[in-house]
Formats: sequence, structure tokens, C-alpha cells
Amino acid sequence: MLDFFEFLQSHESNKFKEYNYRIIKEFSEKNKEQFLQSNLVDFMNEVAKQRRGNFFSYEYLLILS
Repeated sequence: MLDFFEFLQSHESNKFKEYNYRIIKEFSEKNKEQFLQSNLVDFMNEVAKQRRGNFFSYEYLLILS
């Protein structure tokens, strides 16, 4: 499953990246114990970090313009 999510995340399309995020987030919320024991934790942390970076980069650009 992790390979599939990594494949989707590697695409340029934000739709795939958003799909990845929402699916894993939903799983983590509904199945917290399973999620915490899975190999998706580090992957989700990286996805969240990328999302924050993209958000703040965009906000920063808006402030500068």
C-alpha cells in the first residue's frame, strides 16, 4: 500500500497528492492504533510537511507581492 501512495505522491498533479492526504488522514483518524503501527506514519509526516511548505510558500509569495 505504501508503494501505491508513494507512486501517487510522485505525480505532479495536486489532485493525486490531495487524494493521498485525505485517504491516509481518514485512515489515521478512524484506525489510530493500526495507523500508528503501520509504515504510513513516516510517509504521512512527510506529506504533511510538504503540504505545510507549499502552503507557507504560497502565503509568503502573496505577502511579497
